[in-house]
Amino acid sequence: MAYERTKSREPELNVLHSLLSSQHPDVVCLHGLMGVGKSALLEDFARLNDKRCCKIDCRTDGNAHRDKFRKSLKKRIQTAAADTVLLLDHLDCQPELEAWLRCEFLPRTPHNTKIVFARRQPPHLSWMTNKSPHLRFRAIKLATLSADHALAYLSFLGVEECAARTINSFALGHPTLLNILSADTRVLNVERYPSTELIHTLMRYFFASPEPPGLLGALECLSFLSRANEPALAYLAQQDDCSQLYQTLCHHWSTETHHDGISLIPVLGNIINRQLQARDPERFQTLLHLSQQWQQLDCHWFDSGARQLKVNQHPIDLTPLEFGVLSILFHHQGAAVSRKLLLEHVWGIHFEGSSNVVDTIIVSLRRKLCGYAHCIETVRGVGYRLSV
Repeated sequence: MAYERTKSREPELNVLHSLLSSQHPDVVCLHGLMGVGKSALLEDFARLNDKRCCKIDCRTDGNAHRDKFRKSLKKRIQTAAADTVLLLDHLDCQPELEAWLRCEFLPRTPHNTKIVFARRQPPHLSWMTNKSPHLRFRAIKLATLSADHALAYLSFLGVEECAARTINSFALGHPTLLNILSADTRVLNVERYPSTELIHTLMRYFFASPEPPGLLGALECLSFLSRANEPALAYLAQQDDCSQLYQTLCHHWSTETHHDGISLIPVLGNIINRQLQARDPERFQTLLHLSQQWQQLDCHWFDSGARQLKVNQHPIDLTPLEFGVLSILFHHQGAAVSRKLLLEHVWGIHFEGSSNVVDTIIVSLRRKLCGYAHCIETVRGVGYRLSV
């Protein structure tokens, strides 16, 4: 089965096979989402080259004492043939091992050592910045299967084409999900699939360890948007300041970064979105409504990513204060926002008296908005309200 599933991995296999003829020390990091097929690829490579590979599963071999494991690793490679390729699977289970390999193990091993290690996260930057001039290092991000390869794999599993297309519309080429969904025959017989029970199972599979407080809620927000920048996250989360949360999400294993924001890995977005719909329908509807509002606003005349207005197809730059005020009004769309709140969150000052600095910025915004100036309404005795 692993061989059938890795038929679509020829480019990655070609990189691994190049190690067999190389005369240089080589290290390859194979990284990607849980269940995407890293172990299957290593198994297939080892099967095709069983006399040249020494495979170590860090989940099992690494359960021994750390020092014993390191000594065992040294002994295994020292007693192996000179042209052996060392395969380290599930390196995540030994988080300190990557630095040890780079700083201690490799400098003391034969000059033509070949190592392939698999983990979920991308490799540490030091592999590229502080490496030996003789070391060839490559990182391979293993993606999900293409639609054609996913359907071919499901056909190999005995799934009919119509059902296979239904399954892959949710699994999006994720190999482990294809296995799980094709094995559960209930998926093939219900209009709304997968079942709620199966969705909860998938959540436990991907999120076995509890996420920090508030982070899962932020991931739920992301599941409603194809791209989210900091203002978009703040709007859906209904928070005035999401800068720290946004930075945390940028480095989270479940997200991808783009030039215009971040997104959830698509298959995770499907699972989180469906789980929320079953667990908390009211919150699901609220986030759905907010995301629809944001998409209308974000694509209309306020480009929050570029910090510009778009009026009559012409971009107009906003000053930091103008952008701050408009962002707060967007986050509270339809509600009155007091001058006091704007002073606290945009200017960072606490002021109980009257101040015209907010009014000055509002006048400037209305002037730049031209035909959309009426969207910023004055709420007498309170402040302002954005109505779109």
